[in-house]
Amino acid sequence: MFRVYKYFLAQPLDWIFCFMTVEEYKASLRKKYGENKKANDRIFGTVTGFIEEIDDLVDFALDDFDQMFGEYTRLRVAPLVFPLPTGEMDGSASFAVILKRAEDGDTFIYSSVKLAYLE
Repeated sequence: MFRVYKYFLAQPLDWIFCFMTVEEYKASLRKKYGENKKANDRIFGTVTGFIEEIDDLVDFALDDFDQMFGEYTRLRVAPLVFPLPTGEMDGSASFAVILKRAEDGDTFIYSSVKLAYLE
C-alpha cells in the first residue's frame, strides 16, 4: 500500500465547483491521455495505472471515512479528485481525494503527497 496523508480542514471546503468528481476526472484523463496515446504509453505506461492509483486512493479514503464516522458517512457530493506534482526528480504527478460529509460539511483530503500547508 502507498503512503496516504489525511487532512481535516478546520474550515469546510465549499468551493467544490472547481474540482471534478472522480468519474469526471477519469473520463477527462482517458480523453487527454488518448490524444497522444502512443507517446504517453511509451513514457508513462498505460492510462490504466493512473486510473488504478485514483481508485486505490478513493477506496482507502472511503474505508477510512467509514471507520471514522460509522453510520454518518453520507457524502454531500461524490468524491472529488485533483492532481498534484509529487516533487520527485522525474516530474511525476499523483492525486488527492476530497470527501465532504453531508451532515456538517466536514471536509477531509486524502493525498499520497504531503501537503504541509494543511497540517
